[in-house]
Amino acid sequence: MSEDMRLCRCADPENCTERVPGYRCKRDAPAESRRPAPLTQEIQRIIDRSSHCIVQDATGAWHPAVKAKVADLKALSESSPGMVSGPLKLDNDRQIFFYEQDHYYLSNFASFNLLWKERTFPTSEHAYHWEKFVLGTRDSDGAYVRDVIRCAPSAHEAFKLAERWKALRRPDWDAVKVEIMRDILRAKAAQHEYVRRKLLQTGTRELVENSWRDDYWGWGPNRDGKNMLGRLWMEVRAELSASERSEG
Repeated sequence: MSEDMRLCRCADPENCTERVPGYRCKRDAPAESRRPAPLTQEIQRIIDRSSHCIVQDATGAWHPAVKAKVADLKALSESSPGMVSGPLKLDNDRQIFFYEQDHYYLSNFASFNLLWKERTFPTSEHAYHWEKFVLGTRDSDGAYVRDVIRCAPSAHEAFKLAERWKALRRPDWDAVKVEIMRDILRAKAAQHEYVRRKLLQTGTRELVENSWRDDYWGWGPNRDGKNMLGRLWMEVRAELSASERSEG
């Protein structure tokens, strides 16, 4: 185990994908850095429930993902004193955030199985990565890539497998991936009443995948990404709303 990995006390430190050289694991942050003023308790909650293992670098600078949340919290405290005692809520009357917030059901990592092309997938993330490869694709060991991805023990593992076999992807993937994702989201909403109901309850607010990693499907580290997943969910929502109106 590397010296860097020894800092991490995650459940699976050897396979920790959040590890970034120079950053401390949130569980190893020194006491003084874990108690910044003046919003001590709420900032601590952000750190504790963050899925990111790393919080601060050697200079004490916040990790970008946590820094953004802390900045939002401070802005909220300045504009609305007294509103920072509970959990940080980024949702507002125009936008819904669904990466690590209450609207988790919109994430492809959420545990809603999916019947897709006569096969059952644990999550929509599994189905999306399965689609990256043509039928019969095998890796260097002879394993059928699609089968391994569909049976991956987690959505994250399905993602990692697809990345490992990136060179084996179907050649037209970039041209078809958005339409495939749109159809997967439609299927997810159609098959799960809870997802459909909660999606419609978001009204006309903008849906944003609050991912600091991905500036294509999410809005990325600088909050200026394409947010394609959010856009597709809004398309699905519009379709469902139109269907309900026509039936009513």
